[in-house]
Amino acid sequence: MKRYRHTQILALLETRSAIRATEAAEMLGVSVGTIRRDMAELEAGGYLNRTHGGAFAAIEGEAGFMRRTCWNRDKKRVIGQAAAAHISSGSVVFIDGGTTPEAMLPFLVEKTSLTVVTCGLNIALQLLRWPYISTILLGGEVHAESRTVTGTLPVTQLDSFGMRFDMAVIATAGISAEHGATNRMLERLALKQLVLRNSASSILVGDSSKVNCAFLGRVAPLSAFSLCIMDDDLTDEQKAKLSEAGRFEFVPLEGSRRR
Repeated sequence: MKRYRHTQILALLETRSAIRATEAAEMLGVSVGTIRRDMAELEAGGYLNRTHGGAFAAIEGEAGFMRRTCWNRDKKRVIGQAAAAHISSGSVVFIDGGTTPEAMLPFLVEKTSLTVVTCGLNIALQLLRWPYISTILLGGEVHAESRTVTGTLPVTQLDSFGMRFDMAVIATAGISAEHGATNRMLERLALKQLVLRNSASSILVGDSSKVNCAFLGRVAPLSAFSLCIMDDDLTDEQKAKLSEAGRFEFVPLEGSRRR
């Protein structure tokens, strides 16, 4: 339960600049004292800064990206491994920016004649380790916190070159049966949506901490993706609800607790 509360507190802080302990306690159904202890532990890990009565997000720039890379690392690894199993040698693949798609890269090393197109600086830099994977980095405005290329330029490049993909791996900030895949950065929506339209198959990747989080910008309904891959650290009710909205593969996480 503690891990669940921690992920939900951080998810809330992605949608606003600050949150009060009383508000978080009411939303999560626990005491204010429990939330304060949770916030103290998260502050010790560098994930937030506490204030009198609540906390505000501490994720920004280089440090913030590294924290997100470490957060839920085991979940991202099993998701990445499962996603890589759906990619065939000889494919042209779009890999979205973000820490979850990055976790997939080590599992692509055995693929041959692979071409990767990406908007993620982190993806392109990691792929330098495997020069036999042809890598194309789209150009545009760089968003430092997410290490992604955003804006209209990457969309224009896809259009002008008529790029088509055998597979697209898309990341998202929020996943819910009602709202689908959502993102808090509106400037990234157009690229994700164009890639979906130009791909023969698509995979949505996101760990279970993103479930029931909804942000302002909607990427697509869950049914728009060929497959959604997520760790199985969810209740049976949550899995059933998501599976009604889209096709899901819930990947077992060894040693995870069931809520």
